[in-house]
Amino acid sequence: YEHHLPIELAVGEITYQKERKVMCGPVDAVRSQSEKYFIIKPGRGKAGKTAAEMAKELNVPEEEVSRILPPGDCEIKQKVWPEVSEE
Repeated sequence: YEHHLPIELAVGEITYQKERKVMCGPVDAVRSQSEKYFIIKPGRGKAGKTAAEMAKELNVPEEEVSRILPPGDCEIKQKVWPEVSEE
């Protein structure tokens, strides 16, 4: 990859044809479709462990997340979740 060029993807929940799905794609694309998402980057974290962590937070099977991740190891850079207002 290019030096000094950040490589990031987002993994988040979307609604597609009235069904809830998990999507991995460019950060801007996922951000526009999802309120809850993770920004991931290549890293030292094992993909299986990262997928398990995201699956638990998204409340989906781990296989659903691991299937959409790019090959290789990755780590979570940021978790974006809507704020819960306590009224």
